[in-house]
Amino acid sequence: MAYCVILQRVHLSIQVGERANDYQEIAAKDKLSDLQLRVRQLLDQVDQISKEQTYQRVSLLVLVVTL
Repeated sequence: MAYCVILQRVHLSIQVGERANDYQEIAAKDKLSDLQLRVRQLLDQVDQISKEQTYQRVSLLVLVVTL
């Protein structure tokens, strides 16, 4: 019985968190002032925190249900 081995290489580039956004590029593209850019950063940060809290709640719920 003969076996054929096929190797594949996959490269993933994942950016998460605050560093995923290039805020200098966003500021230039949208012509934002320093204050507007900072507000955009803070809103993105609040959104990220909210997503993380939701993830934690769901993870805890799954853990409790499986016990």
